Amino acid sequence: MGNNDNVGLGNNGGAHRVYGEKRFPYTQSVKIPFLMRWPGHVAAGATDNRLLSGIDVLPTFLDAADVQPTLAHPLDGRSIFAPGARNRVLLEYFLSPDSKVPSWSSTRTSAYQYVEWYSTTGAVTFREYYDAATDPWQLSNLYKDGIPGNDPPIAPLAAALAADRACAGSACP
Repeated sequence: MGNNDNVGLGNNGGAHRVYGEKRFPYTQSVKIPFLMRWPGHVAAGATDNRLLSGIDVLPTFLDAADVQPTLAHPLDGRSIFAPGARNRVLLEYFLSPDSKVPSWSSTRTSAYQYVEWYSTTGAVTFREYYDAATDPWQLSNLYKDGIPGNDPPIAPLAAALAADRACAGSACP
């Protein structure tokens, strides 16, 4: 986990010193390709590097089918065919009885990734911040790495993450 191995799973190999677990906020666990084939609508071989979340899949399919459902609760995602692009995605993992991985949430953008780890009571126990341009594999946690000049402003990052965790429907970024 960068230069701060806080999760306590030891140095057993694999990405970020964790082997066989895909429950972590790092690129190797969360970056999943989304492939689409739709002749006449999506060009063959096209590549789109916009941020996309799993919650965007249903709105995308509904948009493609030109279906406007009446829902009791609003969808949090957005269609990839809608104008504008996400500037960040929310990633979350909740403690599971079959794993030692603690709960976490994260904001990921094209420029950075901010992660908060939580105790069983929900208190923040550890923070991580990675610069996506200079450290795409998240090997050096810049937050509290002993170089205060590269520490990010935590208050706005934590506030944005808290807002993303609490939002619903079109209020979500």
